[in-house]
Amino acid sequence: MRTGFDGRYPEDAWEAERGTGVDPRTGLLTPREGEYTNFEPFCVRAGDVLVLKAEGPEYRTSFYMPETDPALVYTYCYQPEANWARYCPERSDPDWKKNMTVFDTDGYVRVTVRGTAAPPESLSGLLILEKGARSRDAGDMWPSWI
Repeated sequence: MRTGFDGRYPEDAWEAERGTGVDPRTGLLTPREGEYTNFEPFCVRAGDVLVLKAEGPEYRTSFYMPETDPALVYTYCYQPEANWARYCPERSDPDWKKNMTVFDTDGYVRVTVRGTAAPPESLSGLLILEKGARSRDAGDMWPSWI
């Protein structure tokens, strides 16, 4: 089983979940016919660029901050997907797009793709994440106590 957030980039973490999208209100995975989403959000840094390298498909991003909801820390509540990051609908891109996305803050991202001719096993065949200078030099964003 895959583990939680560890700062890996798509080359390592972009297995496509067939028939899965992201609910734009909650950030949770939800069944969606014809869509493919990476289950495990991957780390992005300010300056990283996501580029669609295939013609035809389109994508959208769901953004998560490396912050934990206090209700998950101080109560017996559990997040349904064991996702300790906070979903940020204001930083997510609910519109389908074919051009690039430049990230302006550090965080974690899920990418949903639709319009592929054949079901992808990995989204890394459709998208490239060009790492900015901060990504090459930075360690993990989580405090050591998490």
